[in-house]
Amino acid sequence: MKDFQGKEIVVVIGVSVFAIFGAYYLLYLPKQNEISRMQKEIRKLHKEVEVIEEMVGRVPDPKKGIQVIQERLQKLKEKATDKEQIPRIMQQLFQKTAELNIEVTSINPRNDIKATSANLPEGVSKVFFEIKIRCSYKSLVNYIDALNKLSLLFTIEDLSVVKSKVEGVSENLDVTLLLSTYVMA
Repeated sequence: MKDFQGKEIVVVIGVSVFAIFGAYYLLYLPKQNEISRMQKEIRKLHKEVEVIEEMVGRVPDPKKGIQVIQERLQKLKEKATDKEQIPRIMQQLFQKTAELNIEVTSINPRNDIKATSANLPEGVSKVFFEIKIRCSYKSLVNYIDALNKLSLLFTIEDLSVVKSKVEGVSENLDVTLLLSTYVMA
């Protein structure tokens, strides 16, 4: 019987060792591999979150950006004139010709010309002025320079220069300027 007990012990130990190895390979290793895979995935997600947080940190505050844009718009509104100021604009244009001793044939707003740009902000429109003057080349250059120095920004949309047909004046030109500027509607 002693011999039988020794074999029983060996069998019990063998079955126990087999059960332990079986449990290790069937239960522990798959769970350990799943845990390891999940840990790698969590590390990857942490790195992605860090990258996103860094990107978010570089984005400026949208409220501050909106405030800056509104301040710029207000400054532009202050610079722009409204349509009621068209006579004052015409007076400025005429005043510059008088300062430079340029003969003015006519200064007229051109209401028949409409702005082709559909990109104008709401409440802003483009107005046109046609100025016909008689002057020398040098006076024309001085007048264009004077237009640049006015508080309003003018664009020369069209410029026509023809030698004057007036008798006795050899160096004068007949000039037609089509100017535009922006006003608040």
